[in-house]
Amino acid sequence: VEGIVKDISERKRAEEALRKAHDELALRVHERTEHLELQIAQTDAAQSALRESEERLHKIMDTAADGIITIDDKGVIESFNAAAEDMFCYESKEVLGKKVNMLMPAPHQKQHGKSISNYLRSGEAKIIGIGREVEGLRKDGSIFPMDLAISNLRLGSKNVFTGIVRDITERKNAEEAVASTNQLLNDAIESITDGFALVDADERFILCNRNYVEYNKDIAEFIVPGRPFIEQVRAAARVGLFLPTKGREAEWVEERMKR
Repeated sequence: VEGIVKDISERKRAEEALRKAHDELALRVHERTEHLELQIAQTDAAQSALRESEERLHKIMDTAADGIITIDDKGVIESFNAAAEDMFCYESKEVLGKKVNMLMPAPHQKQHGKSISNYLRSGEAKIIGIGREVEGLRKDGSIFPMDLAISNLRLGSKNVFTGIVRDITERKNAEEAVASTNQLLNDAIESITDGFALVDADERFILCNRNYVEYNKDIAEFIVPGRPFIEQVRAAARVGLFLPTKGREAEWVEERMKR
C-alpha cells in the first residue's frame, strides 16, 4: 500500500509539473501571439502609410508642370512623370530601367555618364545643383531645347539623382523672333543716310545709327543708352557743334528740348 501511495504522489507531482509547464507554455504562446499581432498591426500601418506616401508623391509628380526624372548612380531611370512622358513622347514603361542618356542627343550621351562618375569620385558638382540649358531627344528623333536642374539625394548607401526638365522651345522661338526683329530695325536705322537717334518717353537715349555717332564724335562719351538725351544736347552746345548757339548755350538747350 505504501508503494502504491508513493507512486500516486509522484504521479500527481508529475501531473502538476506538467500542468504548470503547459500553463506557462500557453501563457508564453499567448504573449508571443499578442506581440506578433501587434507587430503585424504596426507593419500593416507602416506599409499603409508608405503606400499613401508613395501615392501622394506619384500624384505630386504627375501633376507637376515640369518633367521629373530620377535615376540611380549608374544613370538608370527609376521614375518618369507624366510631364516627362509628354515632353519626350515616351511612356514611362518604355524608359524605366534604361539609361537616361537615351533622352539625350550625341555627343551628350557619353558626357553624361562621365559627369556622374566624376561627381561620385571627386564630389565636384559640375552639373549637380546648377541649372543650365541643354538639348533633349524625343522618341521620334527630334531635338528640342530644355532647361535642366539636377539634384542629388543620398538614401543610405544609395545615390539618387533627380532631374527637373522644362521644354523652352517657345521661349527660344520668342527670343529668336525678337532678335530677328531687332536686326531688321537695326538694318533699317543704319540705312538712313542722315544721323538718326531714338529717345524714349522720358527723353532717355535708346539707340542711334553709325552716321549719328560720326556726326557727334566730339561728344561720343555722352552717346550711351539710358542716359538723358539732354546731356548730349548740352555737350554739343558746349563744344560748338551748333554754331548759332555761341554765347547762349543754356537758352538754346532749353529751347531745343521743348521742340
